[in-house]
Amino acid sequence: MLIINKSGFMGLPVILAMYGEGAMFYAALMNIPTNLFSFSYGAWAMAKHSHQEAKPPSLVKILFSPGFLASIVVIVFFVFDWRLPIVMADFFSLVGAMTTPLAMFVIGMAMAKLDIRFALMSREVYGLAFIKMLLFPMMVYLIFASFISNPIILSVLIVIAGMPGPAVSTSFAILYEADVGLAARYVFVTTLLSVVTIPFIVNLLGLT
Repeated sequence: MLIINKSGFMGLPVILAMYGEGAMFYAALMNIPTNLFSFSYGAWAMAKHSHQEAKPPSLVKILFSPGFLASIVVIVFFVFDWRLPIVMADFFSLVGAMTTPLAMFVIGMAMAKLDIRFALMSREVYGLAFIKMLLFPMMVYLIFASFISNPIILSVLIVIAGMPGPAVSTSFAILYEADVGLAARYVFVTTLLSVVTIPFIVNLLGLT
């Protein structure tokens, strides 16, 4: 939940609204390693701490998972500047557009079992949120501001670093029978907090 960013579902629209279409390229580039890391280490880590007795998935199983393979294919297409036929591109765009609402359905079903008052009063979640949404962006600024002169690139790095909890954490928790309640609470609370924390970080660090 801490190391994987919500760079796709929420990060791209926020970057587009704040910095325009030119910044979308850098945000999309950040989404590639995020996906690779999410479907490799993220899946392994969630399965390792599962409530199941089964062992975490092997490296081979991770490397041949649909999410990881799709991320590799995207990188290859980007590097070689390949283009799909219009019909295929439209089909994949349509299927891809379904993933966000489907992910929200999954999170919604997990949250249906939650006590909202308990979720909002969870100290554990607020502690994680402070680290992820305030401490991490400031660390990124301190590390990269000294040698990245392009303000757009620096702003994209920092804003993406301060995104709320990734929806995929809840999906993985359900898939591997991990702590679904904690994952759902974290995504719910951090998404609400992001309305305040993202503008706060942007103004504090002068990224407007």
